[in-house]
Amino acid sequence: MLHERKRRGYKRFIEKITIILLIFFLAINTFIFFSSLKMNKHFQNEPELVFDKAIDKVTNEPEKGIEPSQQWSIRIPRIDVLAEVSEGSTLAVLKNYVGHIKGTGVNNSNICLAAHTNTANYSSGNFYFDKLNQLEKGDEVIYTYSNLSKEFCVNEIKIIEETDLTILASSNSTKLTLITCIKGKYHQRLCVICEEKNT
Repeated sequence: MLHERKRRGYKRFIEKITIILLIFFLAINTFIFFSSLKMNKHFQNEPELVFDKAIDKVTNEPEKGIEPSQQWSIRIPRIDVLAEVSEGSTLAVLKNYVGHIKGTGVNNSNICLAAHTNTANYSSGNFYFDKLNQLEKGDEVIYTYSNLSKEFCVNEIKIIEETDLTILASSNSTKLTLITCIKGKYHQRLCVICEEKNT
């Protein structure tokens, strides 16, 4: 009788441990699932889209329909980039072009351009700024708009928060600001600021 009671007690103990372990693993899997959803949301929260939406609230103007052409391009010799530029920075634009962030300069002031970095979220398209982090101070960048080419050199490289719109502020001098995502740091953006060469 005593042996039977011990056996039942041991069986109940095993059942309790099993239930506790099941609850634990369920909680872990739930946490991983929701963390994955949150990470995917960050992947999709492109810096250019954040900028576009913020600018829309200020200007309330529709995106200009400037067609891409050989007259609007950017060349970065150090990282072998030669790409056409198109107005806007939506996902559709950035799939094929370097995007010009609307509301910023086109041929003077602060010319702001954005392009994708090759993150796990994108299986196709162009990743023109994938090697932007390899640029160094003094590297050359050639920007062409309407048959007029301007030469710039990298002056500053910095990391900002994705909602920092001060990077888009107008400038008395002509400069070129290049923006892209940072792999694994979805709230931050890599910015390469180039100053125009003296002619």
